[in-house]
Amino acid sequence: MTLSALMASSQGALLAATTSVEKRIGLGTVASTEVWFGPFCLLPTQFLLLEGDKRVLLGSRALEILIALIERRGELVSHQDLMARVWPKVFVEPANLTVHMSALRRALRDGRDGHRFIVNIPGRGYCFVASVEVLGNANWPTRVAGATKPRQIAPNCCERESGASDSGSADSS
Repeated sequence: MTLSALMASSQGALLAATTSVEKRIGLGTVASTEVWFGPFCLLPTQFLLLEGDKRVLLGSRALEILIALIERRGELVSHQDLMARVWPKVFVEPANLTVHMSALRRALRDGRDGHRFIVNIPGRGYCFVASVEVLGNANWPTRVAGATKPRQIAPNCCERESGASDSGSADSS
């Protein structure tokens, strides 16, 4: 195989993977969607996270987790739902989710400088709690206010999942 054929094959595979991700996250061909939260801008169709004008180095699994949480912001997203979304049709150990969630929270500096983006509900899942502004896609709500105090929203996340308040497990660790 020639170098140019190999490069064309690689570009085709990348385009197919990007299209697959866009279909999985329900974004179709909208290229200009911007999701703003705190100092960050998520460009989901480009699979890119920016802080100001700088790219945040984050793996594709962690980005997929972030997109899944933002799509269901204010709701509890179970470990099982996240694992099915990030690793479809593949069995992985729960520790994989923990590793990628840790990388995501570290990249967002979650819990530092007064910023809280993701709350962990131990044994249940995660909840994206920051305010979000979406530009460029009518399929996303244009403005959703999140809580700035995780203990205020974490019980709500539990209520949406189970129908009962579980304020004792609203630990933000």
